[in-house]
Amino acid sequence: MIRLIAALALFSLVFVGMTVSPAPAQDRRDPSDSKFREAPFAPSSQINFIGAAGTPRFGDTVTVLPNGNIVVTAPDYDIPSSANDVGAVFCLMA
Repeated sequence: MIRLIAALALFSLVFVGMTVSPAPAQDRRDPSDSKFREAPFAPSSQINFIGAAGTPRFGDTVTVLPNGNIVVTAPDYDIPSSANDVGAVFCLMA
């Protein structure tokens, strides 16, 4: 648990002040490029996972990466007995 807290604190320090730009209006990716192949999970697949304590909005955004890993955000994550609403990003390995 302490490693998780330390990792989340590090994420909080690293990502402070970063912003996310919206995607461009026109997507110029080449669909035949292997980097943009479909994820190995079918859209109808269901994967259940439980968020850590202090994550009221765990799963606010879920993204499946091309390699099958899943990135889950928890924008309101609170570090236990420390800072509130620092946010967290979880990577679930496929």
